[in-house]
Amino acid sequence: MLPNARRDCANIGCFWMGVLVYSHILSLYTPNTKNDVQVIIEKRISSDKNNVFAFGASGNVGSDVINDLVRKGVETTAYVRNEKARELFKDELATGLLSSIVGTYISIGIYARTIEGHDRLFILVSGSVNKPVSMSKIKEIFGKIAYEQRVRQIVDVSSYNVRIDGIQGIIGHMNTESEDKLLALAEKNSDERSLVILSPGAFMSNHFMNAVVYVNHLYQQKHESIQLSKYFVENSHSPQLEM
Repeated sequence: MLPNARRDCANIGCFWMGVLVYSHILSLYTPNTKNDVQVIIEKRISSDKNNVFAFGASGNVGSDVINDLVRKGVETTAYVRNEKARELFKDELATGLLSSIVGTYISIGIYARTIEGHDRLFILVSGSVNKPVSMSKIKEIFGKIAYEQRVRQIVDVSSYNVRIDGIQGIIGHMNTESEDKLLALAEKNSDERSLVILSPGAFMSNHFMNAVVYVNHLYQQKHESIQLSKYFVENSHSPQLEM
């Protein structure tokens, strides 16, 4: 039952394993006008297949989720920030399995219309240390709308820091608040609402984010462009390092 959902959440040390575990459950249409949006809504409502709405689709994690879902033949809608972000999914859009909707955190009306008819919502929100409460507010608003539109399951990307008592830090705090609000929404109608929480141990791109400055400076005089992953592999003393 959902009251035990927090205790039953999977603690995933490797985020990508978490994405793969979920992706199996998780059209040529790019909406440019209001009529296009309406066509997508009608198509989703009339479909008897499982389909997924991906919120936060254009980031490193979200784009991999989209790619994997399309490869597995799952009808998916990608919620992207702007027209440029659609270029990330040209091949996927061409399959007819992927639709895209342009919207932001404040495009609530667009989201509310297009989430209708979907079975599952994959949601990933970037946190901000300057506005730590923003993550939970965004997830609460969009999660509430999803459940009200009869989405049966929400899959939330949280953090392993939520599980570490006393060592949560700002990341743990933001995700704890988010989990609590989503759990409260799900428990209001636990017979029809399901919540899955993925708890990645770390995003490796975050670990190496600051290293980019050092590497760029190191090679600036030679005007060379290198891959960060290649640099660390070639300059590591550990043969076990894999990127």
